[in-house]
Amino acid sequence: MYSFMGFNIAITITILLFLLSNTPHYQVRADAGLITSVNYDTFNIGGFGDWPKQHYHSSDLTSPRFLVNKWNESATSNHSHIFMSPTLDGEEKSPMIFSAKDLSLVYADPTWHGGSDTKLQFYNGKPHLTFWSGIDFQGHGSGGGCEFVSWGCGWSRVSTDRRWRGDM
Repeated sequence: MYSFMGFNIAITITILLFLLSNTPHYQVRADAGLITSVNYDTFNIGGFGDWPKQHYHSSDLTSPRFLVNKWNESATSNHSHIFMSPTLDGEEKSPMIFSAKDLSLVYADPTWHGGSDTKLQFYNGKPHLTFWSGIDFQGHGSGGGCEFVSWGCGWSRVSTDRRWRGDM
C-alpha cells in the first residue's frame, strides 16, 4: 500500500508497474551492486568517477550507483518506490523509478531527451506521476510537462498552450 499526503494510491502504482512491465526498459540486470561503507573513502574521493553509474547487461541504460553506508531494511520507509531524475555525466536526464526495497532500477526511458522534477501530483483528486521534459539551458529550459495517465493510456504530454512549449 502506497500513500502520499494522506491519499491511497496503491491502484495507480499497480497499474503503472503493470504497464511498465511491458516496456523494453523494464527489469534489466545490473553489472554491480550498491557501494557500501567498505568503499566509502574511495567513493568520496572520486574513485568510482565524478558521477558513479550503474550499467546493465541486457540494456544500454545507465542509472546512478548509490552509496549505502549501512543497509537496515527495518529503518526504511514503507513506501514502494523512489522517483527521481538524476544527473549522469554525459547523458541526458531521464525520469527514473527505483524500488525502495533494494534501490534497483524499475523504470528509465532516455528517449524522453531530458526529464526532471519527477513526482506525484494531484489533479481532480487523483494522483498522476509527472515530470518535465525538454532542453535545459542551465537555469531555464524549453519543454513541457508529461504525465502518466493512470487509466491505461500511458504517458501523455501536457502543454501550457497549444502553440508554445512551456517552461514549467
